Amino acid sequence: MRRVIAVKKGRSGEVKKMLLLSVLVGSMIGCGKEETKTPVVQLNQTEIELVESNPNIGAQLLVKKAILKEMEGNVYNEEQQKLLKEMKENLELEFYLSSISQDNIVVTDGEILKVYQDNAKVLKDRDIVEVFPQLKQQLINQRLGAAKINTINKIVEKYKLNDVLKSYTKKNTSKKLVKEVSKKVVDKTTIQTVPSKKTEK
Repeated sequence: MRRVIAVKKGRSGEVKKMLLLSVLVGSMIGCGKEETKTPVVQLNQTEIELVESNPNIGAQLLVKKAILKEMEGNVYNEEQQKLLKEMKENLELEFYLSSISQDNIVVTDGEILKVYQDNAKVLKDRDIVEVFPQLKQQLINQRLGAAKINTINKIVEKYKLNDVLKSYTKKNTSKKLVKEVSKKVVDKTTIQTVPSKKTEK
C-alpha cells in the first residue's frame, strides 16, 4: 500500500515558511564564506612556444613569474634597501663594462685548436666535440676580463682619477688606482679539469 503524506491545512503555511527560512539562512551562510582563490600564473604566447620545444624553460619561467608575483607589495627595511641598491649598481657596472668591452673579442678555431694541443695530456680522455665550446668560452672570458681592465684604465685616465685621489690625501702621495694592463693577448691557456677516475688495482 502506498503511504500518503498529507499536511493539514492549518499547518501548510507554517511548513512553507520554515522551508523558505531554511533556504534564506543557507544562502546567507554561503555568502558569508570567503572563497580562497588560487593566484594565477600564466605564460604568454611567445613563452608557450618556447615551452613546446623545451619543457624545462617553461618550468623556469613559471617559477620566476610566481616569485615575482610574491614580491609584489613586499616592503624592505632601510638596511635591505641600501644593500639592494648597492647590488643593483654593481650589477649594472658589470653589465656596462662587459657590453662595451666584448665588441672586438674574437676567438678563432685555430686558437682553440692550439689551446687543445697545448693541453693534450689533460684533455686526452675528453671528447673534442664537447671540449671545443668550453675552450672557446674560457678564451672569451679571459680576453673579456683583460678588455674590462683596459676599459677601466681608460676611464681612470679620462677623469684623471689618480690626480683627484692625490688631492684627498694629506701627504699628497698615493698609489695609482689601476696599474697599466699589458695589451698582449694571452695565447696559451691552462685548462683545469677533473681527471678521470681509474680503477685501482
